[in-house]
Amino acid sequence: MEYKTKKYSFYLTAENQEKLEEVKKIMLKKLDLQKPQQSAIINKAISNYCDEYLKKNS
Repeated sequence: MEYKTKKYSFYLTAENQEKLEEVKKIMLKKLDLQKPQQSAIINKAISNYCDEYLKKNS
């Protein structure tokens, strides 16, 4: 699969920023990662949300 990337600039709500920080902390502990990639986490969340939305609305 070829990936084409596009840069997006946006702000997270305070609640979502807190959730993201919690996920990163867990990843640091469980996966022994030096620095979890925020963009990978956000891309996965968007992918999951869109897949679920498309399933429900197609």
